[in-house]
Amino acid sequence: MLFMLLALAPFTTSAKVNVKKIYNTNWLNVETEHFNVVSNTNAKTALLISEELERYRYFVAEVLGVEQKPLREKVTVVLAKSDSTFKMFGIRDDFVGVYSNRHEQISIFANAARFSPSSSGRSSEGRQTILHELAHFITYNTTHDIAMPLWFSEGMSEYLATYVEKNKQIVLGSRNATGYWSPKTRRSGRLFDNLDVEALLKSDTLSKHNNNTLHAREINEFYAYSFGFVHYLAGHPARRIQAFKYLQLLKQGLQVDQAFNKAFAMSYTEMTSALKSYLNGKDAKKLSYDLGKNGVEFPEFRYEQRKLAPEEALSLIINRINSVGAPFVSAEDRKIMLKEAEDFHDAFSLEQNLLVHQ
Repeated sequence: MLFMLLALAPFTTSAKVNVKKIYNTNWLNVETEHFNVVSNTNAKTALLISEELERYRYFVAEVLGVEQKPLREKVTVVLAKSDSTFKMFGIRDDFVGVYSNRHEQISIFANAARFSPSSSGRSSEGRQTILHELAHFITYNTTHDIAMPLWFSEGMSEYLATYVEKNKQIVLGSRNATGYWSPKTRRSGRLFDNLDVEALLKSDTLSKHNNNTLHAREINEFYAYSFGFVHYLAGHPARRIQAFKYLQLLKQGLQVDQAFNKAFAMSYTEMTSALKSYLNGKDAKKLSYDLGKNGVEFPEFRYEQRKLAPEEALSLIINRINSVGAPFVSAEDRKIMLKEAEDFHDAFSLEQNLLVHQ
């Protein structure tokens, strides 16, 4: 299972993994209750991000009720401190994050550039990238028996990534947290012109266009529509119940049309009209949760922090890149990557890694 968060840029091919740069970079490891964070940020930022992951996981799992299955191992999160260092992983320029679950080995790669913690009270591109990828893990690791269509997976991840702590509250769904409701977008009134709920619910791919301009535009629209629909569904208790029922019915094997009719009891046209009115009007509400006594109280943050030796960091990161596989890295580039890793680290087994992740 592989999910990638795309930046709004023209489609590009992946670069080769820069094994030498990975080896020569100083890496920190922060291990917490649920995460194993590997980062080339400074020690303070690495700790802030690690604590952010634990607080966010606790909030979504324990407060929002997205109950979690036990993990075989901790989630590995590999973070780059800048756009330029993020490229060393061989990730395409139009990706800012990757979530992968292969054989119960969960990996997240994210660009942590321009990160600021939720407690700053401000939205942050770096934080939202990390939380978006983490939301994929949390929603797919839930004990709830529901389907995960593409629009819901991406829309919910975008929605949950708006998490911010401000004025002693946790806030979700703020209009200012994304570019979808920017003043310029609202003035133009055109972003949601092509929104069609039926088409969105039946989407199984982000874009079928090879044309760079059309590809980027459709990606933008897909994320905006998915986020907007999840925002609409989350904005009222009755709609939340309907959405959960719809996802349950899909999981039980019903087709989209059947599940939609049973769960929402309205036509696609009526839903599209209601959704556009919600998104273009003033009804879109953020959700707020009090922090502290009589509100959300986070467990004590416990961690162990250490510097990684070059060989250990290289082995860990290359193994995770290798486990993600295509389209992250081609089969040919993977062989080159593993061979170069062998040259830097004698204990790194090319044969073993090729066999394990084929």
